[in-house]
Amino acid sequence: MGTFLIDLAPQDMARRLGDALGVYVDAMSYPRGTESQRASMWLEHMRRRGWQAVAAVEANVRAGAAPSAAELTGAPLLGVAYGYCGAPDQWWQQQVVQGLQRGGGPHRRSPA
Repeated sequence: MGTFLIDLAPQDMARRLGDALGVYVDAMSYPRGTESQRASMWLEHMRRRGWQAVAAVEANVRAGAAPSAAELTGAPLLGVAYGYCGAPDQWWQQQVVQGLQRGGGPHRRSPA
């Protein structure tokens, strides 16, 4: 077995959404059922400008051979991360700006 980092295109993330949300809920120690509450939000995030995702997967490795793309695409998901470009009207960016301002950081907004 080996652990590999792979890019997840939007269609791959949509296909693996249940697995990805399961990993997320486990990592954050959220109660089961949180997956269904977050699924629509994650799907909406995938449409945002600059969205990219990666996953850590576990695949069988034969001596001297790398797993095929198909093997990696279907391999068990161990971890997932995604991000996208922020915008002033988004909750997370507003939280970061407010935190910076409270901490004496810059008061100007960066361009969207």
